[in-house]
Amino acid sequence: MAITTLDANTALIVIDLQHGIVSLPTAQDTRPVIEKCTQLVSAFRKAELPVVLVNVAGGAPGRTEQPRHSGELPAGWATLIPEMTPQAGDITVTKHSWGAFNNTPLHTELQQRGVTQVIVVGVATSIGVESTARQAYELGYNVALAVDAMADLAAETHANSIERIFPRLGKRAQQPMYWHRLTPDDQCAGITGPLVRAGTDFCFTGSGSGSGTDTGGFITRADVCGYWFCSIQPPGEHFPPVIS
Repeated sequence: MAITTLDANTALIVIDLQHGIVSLPTAQDTRPVIEKCTQLVSAFRKAELPVVLVNVAGGAPGRTEQPRHSGELPAGWATLIPEMTPQAGDITVTKHSWGAFNNTPLHTELQQRGVTQVIVVGVATSIGVESTARQAYELGYNVALAVDAMADLAAETHANSIERIFPRLGKRAQQPMYWHRLTPDDQCAGITGPLVRAGTDFCFTGSGSGSGTDTGGFITRADVCGYWFCSIQPPGEHFPPVIS
């Protein structure tokens, strides 16, 4: 699961990290999901790249076989959790359906900023995340999905999205590939070998080399900062799919 390219104008879209959603009984623990999303939000803000914070405050009106909530939502249900408090420059989107692009200004906001790629994270994997990724793909964006920064209400729907749907919409990644801070003397996941100087706060894409040797590392945006990271697979090999 290697993201091979990160566009210069990439936006992070965080789906539905709000009180009423993160309190649901998800199949995956939402605490590490929130932590990873918070890390990504911080990195994108530092890099002055767009951060989109999405909440949901209702549903589409069509009839469905499965019963749905009706009436007023509880107070604070749609409020973003403290870790996702918007800051100056963030884009906030309130949706009333699964996907973040439908009947919202999100596409216009991203186009005004020249965004060509989106990274989608949040809850729930098979609902808000997948729907947003589908819409982004259909609108012509390059799509990336940080699969360990999302959770779902059921393990089987989470796995179905990650294993069957996401590879058809974009590229998948997980934390060892996009967030691994090292010092020059460290070893990476037990693999010895040349470290790559990564000029990015969100080290999860691209390709890098050290002293002219292919390390299989990942670097991008060398002008951003000075984190170190290294390959955690032998040169020339691909990461195996790891579904969490």
